[in-house]
Amino acid sequence: MKRRQVLPAPSLSPAAIIGSSDIIPLPSSHIRRTPSEIQIADEARRAEHDDVRMYARLVVGMRSQIRRDYLVNGGVVHPLSERSLRNVVKTKRADSDDLE
Repeated sequence: MKRRQVLPAPSLSPAAIIGSSDIIPLPSSHIRRTPSEIQIADEARRAEHDDVRMYARLVVGMRSQIRRDYLVNGGVVHPLSERSLRNVVKTKRADSDDLE
């Protein structure tokens, strides 16, 4: 007669059950937002859009000013103009934590 190995029963403790399950994401349609939450989200999106537009206008304007100065002054551009443009781009790319 062959002997069988007896394995211990699986643990059914709450920690074992919770630890082994995966997070099930809920679709955003299942999360109801209050009118004020919707308003805040809309205002945040609008502010971000305005920020991107203003940044683009600033960079395009500074680049065209530098290009115009380059043509008018025989290939010479004021060093502060280039440095200002670099700093604007650097600030946009920086994290908010880096700016404080």
